[in-house]
Amino acid sequence: MITVPLSPRKKFYSVCGDSYIASSHVTWLKRQGIKIVPIPYTTKNPKYYMSKVNGLYFPSGGAFALNSKEYYKICKEFVRLAMKENDKGNYFPIWGGCMGMQQLVIIADEQDNLDTLLTQFDSFNNLLLNLDITENGRKSKMFRNATPEFMKTLEIVSTNKDRQGKTFVSTIEGRFYPFYGVQWHPERDDTMDYF
Repeated sequence: MITVPLSPRKKFYSVCGDSYIASSHVTWLKRQGIKIVPIPYTTKNPKYYMSKVNGLYFPSGGAFALNSKEYYKICKEFVRLAMKENDKGNYFPIWGGCMGMQQLVIIADEQDNLDTLLTQFDSFNNLLLNLDITENGRKSKMFRNATPEFMKTLEIVSTNKDRQGKTFVSTIEGRFYPFYGVQWHPERDDTMDYF
C-alpha cells in the first residue's frame, strides 16, 4: 500500500510525519487475510518493493496529482512496473480507492494532464449514492461473480450523478490489466468485503 503524503500544515503531521495510511484500508484488507506492506511514497527504489509484494493498493486520502506531483510520479512508476509484471505472465493487480482511482485515470490517459483531466463534482461531505453499473460493468471481473442477492442488497445499479446532476465515473476496471478503481469507499463498511 502506497502511503499518502501529509504536509506540515496538516493536523496529524506531528504524529504521522510526512505520510500515512488510513486505518480503514488496513482493517479492510486484513479481514481478508491480506498482509500490508507500507510503501513510502518517497521511495527511490520501487523495484525493491515490487519484489516484496504481489499487488498494489493506492488508497484514498488528501493528495491529488495536482497538489502532489511526487505522489503521482511514484504511482505512475508502480503502474508501469505492474504492467511489466503482467506482461511477463505474473498476475499483479492494482486497486485504487477514491484518490487512488484518480491517480489511475490520469496515468491511463498517458498525457500527464495533472491540471485539467479530472473535473470537480459536488460530492463532498459524504454524498451517498447507488452505483449505476453499465452493461459492460455487469460482465466485468469486479461484478460478474456477485450474486443477485448481493447486487440487490447493495442496490448496485457505475456511473453516478453529483448533487448538481453532473455524471461522473465511479468504478473502473482495466481492459488488459487487473487494475481496478472505485470512486467510493468499500473499506468503510464490512458488508463490502466482496470486493
